[in-house]
Amino acid sequence: KIKEAGKQMLLNDDLETELLDEILQTRHLAQGNPERVCAELTAMLKVARAERLVLGHTPTIMLGARPGNPIVRCEGRLLLTDVAMSRWMGGGMPAALVLEADSLGALTRIYIM
Repeated sequence: KIKEAGKQMLLNDDLETELLDEILQTRHLAQGNPERVCAELTAMLKVARAERLVLGHTPTIMLGARPGNPIVRCEGRLLLTDVAMSRWMGGGMPAALVLEADSLGALTRIYIM
């Protein structure tokens, strides 16, 4: 039911819902079993007609990354970008996500610095 409700929200462009807030607050995509996470991500991206998902909310240092370093998973389709740079999270190293596209709008490069 939740999966179908999420699909309907995307199809109806109804993104101001408690269910979506709950989906966005979960950490299972960042902390879950990589095989299951990548399979679920593939399905989510298909429904959303997207190529990648960029996530915050879970500081990458909690997942074993060095301070200031993002994590890339699922063959580059899942980008975990919360590097805990705010003063409330310890004031980690600043980082930026840069997406470059060609003249037709196709993604050509992703930089995470």
